[in-house]
Amino acid sequence: MLQHLQASLTSRLQEAAVADFSVAIRHLNSGEEYLYNADEPLYAASIIKLPIMSAVFEQAHLGHLRLTDKIAMHDEDKVTGSGLLQHLSHGLELTIHDLLTLMIIDSDNTATNLLVDRVGIEAIQRLLLDLDLKQTQFHHKLQILPAKPNPNRNRITAREMMHLMSQIATGQVVSQKACREMIRILYDAAR
Repeated sequence: MLQHLQASLTSRLQEAAVADFSVAIRHLNSGEEYLYNADEPLYAASIIKLPIMSAVFEQAHLGHLRLTDKIAMHDEDKVTGSGLLQHLSHGLELTIHDLLTLMIIDSDNTATNLLVDRVGIEAIQRLLLDLDLKQTQFHHKLQILPAKPNPNRNRITAREMMHLMSQIATGQVVSQKACREMIRILYDAAR
C-alpha cells in the first residue's frame, strides 16, 4: 500500500514540476520516509532561514547573545524581497527574538540579514557541520549583490532540511528549550 502511495505521489510531482525540485518527508513516529531527489543540491532561498534560526539559538545558549538584546535597523540594512522591515523607520530597535519571529513568520530578509550580522556566517556554517548537514552551505546574506562574483551560493538538500526539522522536532538542536521555542515560532508561521 505504501509503495503504491509513494509511486502515485512521485508520478504527480513529476507531472506538476516546472523546475528542479526535491522532496523529503519523514514520519517521526514510524521513521518512514518519502524521498524524491532528496540529495540534489538546490539554491536555498528562504529555507536557509531554518539553520540561521538554529544558529541564533545556539549563540544564545552559549551566552554570546541574549534573545532580549536589541538591534537597531538602519536604512543601509534594509533589503528587498519579502518582509515588512524594509518599509519601517530608520533606527527602529527590535529584540533578537522579534527579529527571529519576523524572519520565520514573515520571511523577512532584512531581519534575516540583521541576525546574520549578529551571529556571523562562520557560526552558521559551523553549526551546519555540527548538525551533520554537510551539503547545506551558507555563504552570503539575502538579497545582497556581492562586490565581486562569488560562485558559492547558499544551498540545501531536501534530505538535510528534513534531518534538521526532525532534530528540532525531537529536541536535539541546541537544547530542548531552544527547540520548543523554535517549534513555537514555526507553528505561528503555519497559522
